[in-house]
Amino acid sequence: MQDASEASWYVTPPRATPTISDSLLMGQVRSPSSYKSELQIILHRNHLPIPVYTLLKNSGPSHQPTFTVRLDIISKDHTVVWYDTAKSSTRKGAECEVAKKGLEFINKTIQKDGDLYLLNVSLI
Repeated sequence: MQDASEASWYVTPPRATPTISDSLLMGQVRSPSSYKSELQIILHRNHLPIPVYTLLKNSGPSHQPTFTVRLDIISKDHTVVWYDTAKSSTRKGAECEVAKKGLEFINKTIQKDGDLYLLNVSLI
């Protein structure tokens, strides 16, 4: 049996923070609303600005509206490196849909290049 002085030297190292979350790599994003959170977490972990959602259009009758939202993913030098739009019957739904597209872009970027460093330069 070890005494406290012998055991004190061993400290479990903290888990390394991945550049992309395990849930995205495993394809296990739980709900549509978590796409926005997941995207923001990934960008934050990589020291990138938060995603920008812009309501482009609110059309249709009041009982059946259609919201069009644009998402901009911005690099460290504050240029837009990726953008896309999505439509839904709610603003939140459109934001979640376009966030899902943003996550797919980041996942492809990481699979191709291994990290998000290419987001330091403009891609579009």
